Amino acid sequence: MLTAVDKGYTPAPRSLTFGEYAASWLEIRSRHVRPITANAYRPYVNHAVRAFGARRLADISRADDERLAAALDTAGRSRRTTGMLLYVVRAIFAAALDDGCVTRNPATKVQPSGRAAAPRSAFGAADLGTLRAHAAMDRLHAYWLLTLAGLRRSEVLGLRWSDVDMTAGPVTIARGVVADRSGRWGAETAPKTTRGACTLPVPADILAALRTLRDAQAATFGLRQIRTGWLAVDEAGEPHRPEQYSKLCARLCTAVGVPLLRLHSARHTSVSRILDADVQPRIAAVWHGHDVITMSRTYDHPDADQLGDAGRAQFAAP
Repeated sequence: MLTAVDKGYTPAPRSLTFGEYAASWLEIRSRHVRPITANAYRPYVNHAVRAFGARRLADISRADDERLAAALDTAGRSRRTTGMLLYVVRAIFAAALDDGCVTRNPATKVQPSGRAAAPRSAFGAADLGTLRAHAAMDRLHAYWLLTLAGLRRSEVLGLRWSDVDMTAGPVTIARGVVADRSGRWGAETAPKTTRGACTLPVPADILAALRTLRDAQAATFGLRQIRTGWLAVDEAGEPHRPEQYSKLCARLCTAVGVPLLRLHSARHTSVSRILDADVQPRIAAVWHGHDVITMSRTYDHPDADQLGDAGRAQFAAP
């Protein structure tokens, strides 16, 4: 479905319902973002359509948007969830305003409310050691080491054997694999950020695990697999789906009694450990495909001892 601008005319401001326009917005937006991002938008669009779908765009007021946000608060949803819903609703009305379907954006000044989101977590040193020890006996040992080294799920799933220098050790991040529109099957895409495309000199233990994995795949699937095939494949040689890989991580945590954190927690852990080792933040940022400010704000997790050191440093003798 095309917007009014795409069709070459401007409709009467009150001619479209919210549901009609939201469907058009999502379809067009999906062409310009990664499938996983479009999938993230979809439940918020559906939620707004359930609230406003049959109503004309021009009839929806700021009070309606306030009630929509308040309903999520009453339902116990987090401020982050409410904020994302409002972001999508604002984007839909902003496009409708550009298309001449409405004369104002009623969601512009609506503020999210709700409970604070749970803090993002990193694995503690003991849990990390337990995971590494158990992973060493797992068929997916090399994948887990790459994940614990801070690679995104999409980057691990996007690696081909042609991206790995098995002699010197560099691993080239050239693509990602994310969930497609169904939310299940993998879709190949460019790295998440422009900084995400890079070559990383992986340490010796990761290179050794990769060699073991390559030998196992060569014996099972043949030489063609280890020349250009995907690294992350299941027992049948099929590429792991994104949601399947997350479930395997959860299964690993459960098997060893480690608190069940999100797969992305491994990335938070990697950033914290690198910074703890006094690696320059700009180097840590390049390793993780981020700029320094975003990395520090999002991924650095000082522990209680480090915070205590910071407090005591302020009262140390000059």
